[in-house]
Amino acid sequence: FKYFQYLKKKYKKYKNIRIFNCGIGIKDEIRNFYFTNNIKHQDAFSFKKANYLEYKKKVKIIKLDSKFKKLKKIDVIKIDVEGFEYKVLLGAQKIIKKNNPFILLEVTSFSIDKCINFLKKLGYSALVYEYYIFKNSSIGWTKNNVIKSNIYKNEFYKINNFLNKKNKTFVLNLFIFKKGLRKTIKNYS
Repeated sequence: FKYFQYLKKKYKKYKNIRIFNCGIGIKDEIRNFYFTNNIKHQDAFSFKKANYLEYKKKVKIIKLDSKFKKLKKIDVIKIDVEGFEYKVLLGAQKIIKKNNPFILLEVTSFSIDKCINFLKKLGYSALVYEYYIFKNSSIGWTKNNVIKSNIYKNEFYKINNFLNKKNKTFVLNLFIFKKGLRKTIKNYS
C-alpha cells in the first residue's frame, strides 16, 4: 500500500517511531478500506464506502490496547482515521488511562461529540488548533467553500464553539490533554 511505504521511508531515521501496515479500531478484524486515484479526492480514503472511492483493499485492523499493552510509556497519540476516531479511542482506552498521553486528534462534525464526551470522562480537555468549516457540505473541499483557520498564527480555539452543531459540516484538528495541564499550554509553536 503506497501510504505505508511512504511513511516507512519518511520516518526511517527515527528510532522512537514505529510504522505498522494496518488500521486501528475497536477490535482486531479485517475490513474493506476504500480509496481512489482521482486527483480531486486523492487524499480521501475511508472504511465507509463513498461514491468517489472506487477501489477497495482488505486491511488488517488492530486494537491499540492489544498491540501496545507491553510498552512502558506512551507520551503522544496521533489519530487521523477518516471517521473512525471514536472506535480508535475505545480500542485505546486502557493505554490512555495508564499513560495519560497528549492526543492529537482529527475529528469531523459527525464524530466530535462522541469523542469529546468519551475523553471528558477520562479527565481530558481539548482545544482546536486547526479548523475547516464547509459553507455547503455537498460541494466539498473547493477553495470558495471552505473557511479555514490560519495555522501560522499558532492559536487555539475553544472546543465549545464546535460542539452540538448538527447543521454544520467541519473538520477539526484537536490538541487533547489532561485537565490539570491547561495552565501550562499557551500556544503550540
